[in-house]
Amino acid sequence: SLPHAGVLLAVPLLARHGLVEAFTKVYGSCLAPAFYGLRTMAVVLFLTALLRIKRPEHLKEKSPWDLGAIVGLDRMPEVKTVQRKFTVLAAMERAKQLMDELASQRIARDEDRVAFLYADGHVREYHGKSPLFSAKKPQRQVATPAVTDTWVHDARGEPLLVVTSAVNAHLTQILEVVL
Repeated sequence: SLPHAGVLLAVPLLARHGLVEAFTKVYGSCLAPAFYGLRTMAVVLFLTALLRIKRPEHLKEKSPWDLGAIVGLDRMPEVKTVQRKFTVLAAMERAKQLMDELASQRIARDEDRVAFLYADGHVREYHGKSPLFSAKKPQRQVATPAVTDTWVHDARGEPLLVVTSAVNAHLTQILEVVL
């Protein structure tokens, strides 16, 4: 009777993936021990991504009690709380360190898997405040500010990391940065 309960099937993936441990290692105790601490916010980030909730403001469209039950709390944190906690994390500018830590964990599990790497670039619309080049997406008929996400996968096709950069004409331009 719990809406969105299917996302709970991904909880073993969360445990195996090491996301919470990586957050703890990179960000330490930057969020004071509280009801919505660092581990809770990492789980919120993971599960909202799976639920395709793209921005904290979209939490208003869902029942906080239903989402809270999925996260393992009596209710999901409010939009203001999520924004405040994510602002603290973003201000530390450790996203690259987090990506490096996650990639290191994945590589350490099976070093033979990274003998072959697959790189794949995707243009994504950008909604931030930095001035970026515009790109035309096939789905839309207008050019909008965009970034390129370059995904790097191991030999099995499982993702290792993603590098976000300004739009570039060729994948070869970003490979040196990725390596």
